Amino acid sequence: MTTCWKLCTSQYQRSNENSEFSLQQCISLLESDQLDLNIIDVGKYTVALKNNKTGARYFLSQHGEMIQFIGFSGGHVPILYHVKSFSIEYDEPILFLKIKQERQNRTLKLVIPMEKKV
Repeated sequence: MTTCWKLCTSQYQRSNENSEFSLQQCISLLESDQLDLNIIDVGKYTVALKNNKTGARYFLSQHGEMIQFIGFSGGHVPILYHVKSFSIEYDEPILFLKIKQERQNRTLKLVIPMEKKV
């Protein structure tokens, strides 16, 4: 019984570590200088983004139990799995991603400015 308990506890801890790693990857991707993102539009469940270097446009939204980074012209990159619910708030320049996963609720705070209108 003790061995079983230790194995279950170890699996749970690894699962939490993987979730934390995935969250850090999500933050790193969205704030990366490579993408150089600005926000075009923010909704309660979707945010539209633009790469300032290439002009490429993306959506960030939940599909099923994952958050995806989706290109306007097609293609997608899964960002985070096992998501039960996802919502967005914006207070220039902070984008708040509110994520509920199986065992925890998180709020990611990302610094992404709004695109300047000309």
